[in-house]
Amino acid sequence: MRIFMNFSQKIFSVSLFVIIVTSTNGVDTNTKRMAELIARIQVERADKGWDDPANFLENHDFLRTMPDFQTLEGLLQKHCQEALRDFPEIAPSEISQSIVILALWSLPPYAYIKALHETVGYAESGIITNMHLLDCAVLPRNGRAEGVLIDNYREPLVKEALLRADRVFSNRWPQRAGSFGSIISGDAKRDRDAYRLDIAAGRILNPIRLSRYWLASLVIGIVVFAAVLFMRQKTRTRSNESRQ
Repeated sequence: MRIFMNFSQKIFSVSLFVIIVTSTNGVDTNTKRMAELIARIQVERADKGWDDPANFLENHDFLRTMPDFQTLEGLLQKHCQEALRDFPEIAPSEISQSIVILALWSLPPYAYIKALHETVGYAESGIITNMHLLDCAVLPRNGRAEGVLIDNYREPLVKEALLRADRVFSNRWPQRAGSFGSIISGDAKRDRDAYRLDIAAGRILNPIRLSRYWLASLVIGIVVFAAVLFMRQKTRTRSNESRQ
């Protein structure tokens, strides 16, 4: 059954590849190249069972090691506007949309802010229907775009994008609505900067160092526990030998 499901995923991905490439006949060469890369990434990952956007979002770090994904990021650096202009053609499915959004995380700050406006526009028009994708566009988890909106909260374009995204969430994902107030007000930046100062001053342990401390303590604990067991076993063996 699993073999059949994997085979079916591959057939679907190959079919999607053909559809995407065919649908981009009217777009320019760079955009068509990006569409082919997006389709190839889907085909390449079909055997992993990544059949929904959440899989791509959760495995972003792995995606960044893929040559096709790296090439896509490079093309977006130079041809982002063309890609966003033809977004419906190169990203007709939720999975292809998630690939584009994750690749946008590599853009420099101002380019990302402009791209976010386009992305929110596609959510407003109903082309992007998965609100988790819009959430990832607004709040990148890593890459060059991470923290861009927090750092540039004074920019009118940032405030406008966040307010527009919030309106979309109000209509389609009410639980997420109202989540950007701290960014717009600048509280998020002040809190983050204060947190970084506390870490630098040693008032708070760096989470990375703290995790290393826990790991080291765990390893030491395991070694000590193993040594105690070994000594007990050795003592019992000697005791048994002396009785004999």
